[in-house]
Amino acid sequence: MGDSKRALVVNPDSCVGCMTCMLRCSYKFTGTYCPAMAAVIISNPEGDSGMFAVLFSEKCDGCGLCAAFCLYGGITRTGEGG
Repeated sequence: MGDSKRALVVNPDSCVGCMTCMLRCSYKFTGTYCPAMAAVIISNPEGDSGMFAVLFSEKCDGCGLCAAFCLYGGITRTGEGG
């Protein structure tokens, strides 16, 4: 996923399932807000538990837009860019 010095970090306890990351990601790839086209996937595997899983498809390039637009810290970036 992109530059190994700038890794994406998933914090599932902080994810609220708002899907802002999916919307921003899909816009990057398609020019439209279509969560089904995003490289980041938010799912609710346990139904109404309020816990969300954050996954990345193979098309994720590690650009970090998902982390930049995550308001709750569900996805963050670490390290120093180079």
